Amino acid sequence: MDGDGQHQVQDMEKLILKARSCGKSLILGTRQISEKMPLRSRFGNTITRNIFRLMTGTAVSDTQSGLRAFSSEMNREFCEVSGERYEYETEVLLYCVKQKIPIVEVPIETIYRDKENSTSHFRVIRDSFRIYKEFIKE
Repeated sequence: MDGDGQHQVQDMEKLILKARSCGKSLILGTRQISEKMPLRSRFGNTITRNIFRLMTGTAVSDTQSGLRAFSSEMNREFCEVSGERYEYETEVLLYCVKQKIPIVEVPIETIYRDKENSTSHFRVIRDSFRIYKEFIKE
């Protein structure tokens, strides 16, 4: 669970329960892409998930979700995945695709404090570059 205050405890509980029943999988809390999502987040997420699908052949609804869960058997593998900040989220997804680890999506609610999503720590230029360079490495 990332620290920007956008996620609810009950959603994390849903992901943990799902992780317990799914074994070696990545459980991804997926935000609903709707008018409630700030424009900048909606635009960036749409581009990134489409690039991800084109590059990997795998459809993921919310590639940048900071709400994720997995069983303890996945700890060692995910600790070995390189990256920091937002590109780590992308690297984990790419790793899962390469290793044929299922990505299980669970719909979640997201709290947006305002239209600009001011609680997010995403830096548009710098963080977008860091994410997209992960695709180029592939």
